[in-house]
Amino acid sequence: MQIDWIHPPDTLNLCFNALDRHVIRGRADEPAIAADRPTSYARLVEEVAAFGGVLRAFGIGLGDTVVARLPPGRNALVALLASSRLGAVHVLEEPEEDEETVVVAGAVIRRGGVPSPDDLDWDVLLRAGRTDPAPCAEVSAAAPALVVDGHTLSTTEILERSTGWPYDALTTLLGGGTVELGA
Repeated sequence: MQIDWIHPPDTLNLCFNALDRHVIRGRADEPAIAADRPTSYARLVEEVAAFGGVLRAFGIGLGDTVVARLPPGRNALVALLASSRLGAVHVLEEPEEDEETVVVAGAVIRRGGVPSPDDLDWDVLLRAGRTDPAPCAEVSAAAPALVVDGHTLSTTEILERSTGWPYDALTTLLGGGTVELGA
């Protein structure tokens, strides 16, 4: 698998490698996600950068934690890539019942389900995030990037994984393929 390093061999950005570089190399209109709502690489970069802008507005940056309680799918992939875009540590947790939330800096961003009065709406925030999209941060390949089932993985360790959610989706995007998702 080819990786574009910011400063070889220790600084890179997983999101840049999964999305931005494909757009830069002329593949903007090619499909990144095949689902009920197919999405091109350019459109996915836009969504991820917008959600990254939302996370950044909540003070999330390099090394900060984002807890995602989302089922595997489109929104989970957007949240994961937005976290990696900022160099934040993305923590995957199983959602309870119909709960679909991302928790950052004490705020709860909810996608569907029954919101509490203080929850923030995913779609509204995504539209707001488009006004100040997040660029890709320079991230140490050895820095914590993802927590799955209580195991903390660096970007290097993520790149070495090959099966299961979210590794299959990331590997597909890193290779310039199309991720097959249901939602």
